[in-house]
Amino acid sequence: MCRRYGVLWAYDYEGEGIKVSGPTKAYVRGKALEFHFCLRLTEPEAVARLPIDHFDGLNSFEDLPRDGRCVADYWF
Repeated sequence: MCRRYGVLWAYDYEGEGIKVSGPTKAYVRGKALEFHFCLRLTEPEAVARLPIDHFDGLNSFEDLPRDGRCVADYWF
């Protein structure tokens, strides 16, 4: 699923590292998988310095080394 969107993902627990306010659009697959889209309406400064973690979800299912890039390198 992740390869098809080509988006920046944020993973954490709602109310801890991630805070959502306002409406989202949701896509639900089955009973256990939900994707909520915020349409990138956050203020850029709030996420600009978050590091990008890469994950090989196709072959090894392992985290890949960080390359030093952050959200600002992809988004702005």
